[in-house]
Amino acid sequence: MITTSDTHLGTDAVPALGPRSKSTQSVELTAPTTPGTYYYGACVDEMTNESDTTNNCSSVQVVVAAQSGTPSVEVSAPKEWAPVGGTVTYTARVLDSEDREISGYIISWSSSDTSKATVDSSGVVTAVAVGEATITASASATASATVKASSKMDVVKPVARIELSPSSLSFDTVGEWETVTATLYDADGNEMSPTYWGWYSADGEVATVDSQFLASGASAWVRSIGEGSTTVTLSANGARESMSVTVTLPAARVDISPRSLTFEALGDTKSVTVRVLDENGDEVEDATFGFIGSFGPCCHPDLADPVRTWDIEKVDGGLEITSEGPGRGNLTITSTDVESAILPVTVYMKPATLEVSPSSASLEVDGTTTLNATIKDANGNSIHVDQDDGRGGKVVYWETSDSAVATVEGETVTITDHNTGGSATATAVAAGTATITGRHGAGSRQISDTATVTVTE
Repeated sequence: MITTSDTHLGTDAVPALGPRSKSTQSVELTAPTTPGTYYYGACVDEMTNESDTTNNCSSVQVVVAAQSGTPSVEVSAPKEWAPVGGTVTYTARVLDSEDREISGYIISWSSSDTSKATVDSSGVVTAVAVGEATITASASATASATVKASSKMDVVKPVARIELSPSSLSFDTVGEWETVTATLYDADGNEMSPTYWGWYSADGEVATVDSQFLASGASAWVRSIGEGSTTVTLSANGARESMSVTVTLPAARVDISPRSLTFEALGDTKSVTVRVLDENGDEVEDATFGFIGSFGPCCHPDLADPVRTWDIEKVDGGLEITSEGPGRGNLTITSTDVESAILPVTVYMKPATLEVSPSSASLEVDGTTTLNATIKDANGNSIHVDQDDGRGGKVVYWETSDSAVATVEGETVTITDHNTGGSATATAVAAGTATITGRHGAGSRQISDTATVTVTE
């Protein structure tokens, strides 16, 4: 019942309406800060000669629930470093105890040392001087309820100039290695070493680059893989320098198609066509070929030790390769008196399904049960996930459809741990049925599964 003792929130104007016509109005309301059941009502003024006023008022019930647990703030950035003068945009989200994003909070930003890095109201951090600062996001719903989270910002010395020697590379064979020396200079022309750096090849089917075995600064090795042109780039403290790489092979060579293979699941088989060409570029009938592979397996506790990474079988017209373990390597295919071919092969396990077990559970009030989640590739092989999914190191997130019936709390892992998914504890609160969902990934890559929890008194 709407009465004059209710709190008046505001008024709105409705245009003149013709017979049997209507006007839709809307209003945005802020939930009360105290949990409880509330009723919001709206009334239209009575009109002259109106015969029926019983429908001039209407109300809706709104339940404001107590927040489950203490909210937390999650701070993230594409990178936690920048050269002097550079900027990085930090973002913050407020999450409830079940890792669901919640709104209604005002985010403010601060820096522990503004002489090293400043931050504006939008989270844009500007590097001021070499050093380190802590960037903090404070989320407040009321003056007395504030939660915070921090992340570092490492301000590094900028690189003014990069010199690569040689400035370009040309190869006439595959599998050949060349060293590229990188010399870096600061704004005063002095040589310097980078803090954050890496090498990249624009086309791994033409050339690859590797710097992990060289101790001389940011230098690298470049290896020819197949015919074509590409660029190899060094990125150091935010500065970039590229060089061109060209691989030109003789007509007499081993020709393969495709020129690289990528597997997303264990047990998949892919074919490679192998042709031997003469000096005119024509295919040699009845030519024979051999192959040898070098492969770096990725550790996987569920697989045999030592890990078998691939199975290779010669067939008419080429090879059939079956993925057996995650890793990365190259297959060199040779024939007499012609140039060899190199086939880059990558095997990884793409998350395709998530299975929650058991799929259902019956509990009495205050009872608990453990739910397990297993992530698998497209062929049903369990995946050991060591990625943080962009949300603080967890690989499986859990939520309940009705926290008044059953709550759920999942385990967390650090990004260095290996975990086939994750487990959670569901706790019965009151009689009813709740759906517990476990999910991994985000957007189009998200996979999930559910379990039904039935609670009785």
